[in-house]
Amino acid sequence: MLSTRSHIRISFFIVLAMLLISALALSISGCAQKEFDLYNTRDGVCATVNGVEIGEASVASYINALRLAHGTDDAMWEAWLEGYGYTDVNQLRLSLIERFVNYEVIYQAANQDGIRIDRAEVQRRIDDVYEQAEFMFPENDSALKKPAYTMGNLL
Repeated sequence: MLSTRSHIRISFFIVLAMLLISALALSISGCAQKEFDLYNTRDGVCATVNGVEIGEASVASYINALRLAHGTDDAMWEAWLEGYGYTDVNQLRLSLIERFVNYEVIYQAANQDGIRIDRAEVQRRIDDVYEQAEFMFPENDSALKKPAYTMGNLL
């Protein structure tokens, strides 16, 4: 049976993998936001986790990136939302806020438990994902040449 520390560590790496996959997906589509910052509160606060504010701007940036990737006209966007089970953009917004809160809870638990991320290792993993994607999606080679996400804007 796994200890609580092991569960936190596993959860933390699952979240990290999800962030990397999301970053890759947005990069391949050519619509990644270069200034995605979970803690940017210039447009207000959408949630607070143990005193840490999560910015509304992060939710808006993510939604804008999704919209650019999956349909700039209303019909395409609504079809994408419906295809993923969202009745409207507000439902997507609430889902993203819940996801960001979960990321923050796991991050705080990992920090409290002494689990740290080696930035160089994460950057190596980001680079590995881009290299693999370049091999798997050669038609998107130009989108992969300049990664939109680096350690500077993921953590």
